[in-house]
Amino acid sequence: TQALLAATLTGIGIIGMIALTWRFARFERLNWVLVSWAGLMLAGAIATYQGIFGGWIWALIHICPLWLGLSGLGYGITGIGMRSRLFLILAFIHLLTISLLPLVPDWKPLITGLVISGSAFLIAEFQWDANGVCGYQLQGVEAEDLVAIAQPQH
Repeated sequence: TQALLAATLTGIGIIGMIALTWRFARFERLNWVLVSWAGLMLAGAIATYQGIFGGWIWALIHICPLWLGLSGLGYGITGIGMRSRLFLILAFIHLLTISLLPLVPDWKPLITGLVISGSAFLIAEFQWDANGVCGYQLQGVEAEDLVAIAQPQH
């Protein structure tokens, strides 16, 4: 039941992420980042679901490194696309955590949850350096372009 609920929520999250950010991502020419995240999260949900219901024991045994790796890869892609050091640092932290998990075998789920949720908290609470995107540098951007993204399309 929990796996079905998690897969459903992941699917809703992917659809919501695309629906809420597609126009902005297109304006910033970052749709490839958005599609990459959607693909990574879909792959993780499928691997988790298959691990539980399809007998992919490897996926269950390595569920923490799997999700840390997918999230780290997503943050790395975002860091490259947005030219953001914060996202690249988060990618490094995720990948470093994978190598440290064997040192704390009983705490893998807790450590994984703290890193993933802590990263989301950092992104939400701190201003990130998005060099050249997200309004960081507005030179050369016309006012009508900014108005065009703010207005919904019909």
